[in-house]
Amino acid sequence: PETTAPHPQPETHPPRRKRRRPGMSNYLARQRSEAFADSYLELAPQRKNGLLGKDGAVKEPDRAYFMAAQADVIEALDKAGRI
Repeated sequence: PETTAPHPQPETHPPRRKRRRPGMSNYLARQRSEAFADSYLELAPQRKNGLLGKDGAVKEPDRAYFMAAQADVIEALDKAGRI
């Protein structure tokens, strides 16, 4: 006989509702991005369009891509004396 185990779908609405409410747990609303604006203007360590190939096609990232991207950011921040 066939058996199926029910697998509930992950509910995405509670986190969305939480982000729309004021409170200590709402990091997006509490973050003072203007405090970091000058830093971002001076140094933008993330690669722009890193997932686009030279021909404009979207590349599927793998683990190595993300590791290299993070290593590049760390190196840029270190050279700039930020870390």
